[in-house]
This record gives sequence, C-alpha cells and structure tokens, in this order.
Amino acid sequence: MAVVSEVESVYIPSHGQHVNALMRDVAFSRVDCKLCKGTVKPGSFAIVLPRCKDCFHYECFMEALRPKSQPNPQEAGSSETEGAVEAVKLPPLLCPHCFSSLTEGRIQRQTR
Repeated sequence: MAVVSEVESVYIPSHGQHVNALMRDVAFSRVDCKLCKGTVKPGSFAIVLPRCKDCFHYECFMEALRPKSQPNPQEAGSSETEGAVEAVKLPPLLCPHCFSSLTEGRIQRQTR
C-alpha cells in the first residue's frame, strides 16, 4: 500500500478515547473494506488496524463502533410506550471484522 500520509491513532468520540488504528491516505493503492467489501477510492483515507491488518472505509469503521439504542428493559412492561427512554449501549472497542482489541497496550488517561 503506497502511503502518502498517515495518522497514528483514531479518536472514537462516542467512547471518548483513541484506539490502535491508523488512518492512511491510500494514494493509488487498491484497498478493500472488510465490512462493505467496497474499494476505498484512491486519495481517500482508510482505517488500517496494525494488529490484525484489517482495512475499512473511515465511515464503515466509525459506524461499526457507533452506539446502538437498546430498549430499556425496566420500561418494557410499562403500558406507556410514549416517552420511553432508550438506553445507549457502547459496543466494545474491537475490530469489527476479527474482534481483536483496539485498545490493548494503550495507556488510558484518567479523567477528573
């Protein structure tokens, strides 16, 4: 893969942390996304996971790690469905293709 520029970590806003992933300008190389099976266009950025070497479109990678709404089980028996609060479940920070850790070896900063 011909690399023109590279960012060494990717920030996941929903989780509030960086993960072990590279954001690479793929230049003129052919890179296929493991999630949608489409080709990352030359000159676009791809997410490359250094541990497992899986590659993704930036958008596909971020969507896979986006929190999913879950029905609140405490309100499942409630007769009022209007205004029911949905709990947000953060997916684990794992490779969306092979499920290897995206945070192993990273030092997490403590928030005060």
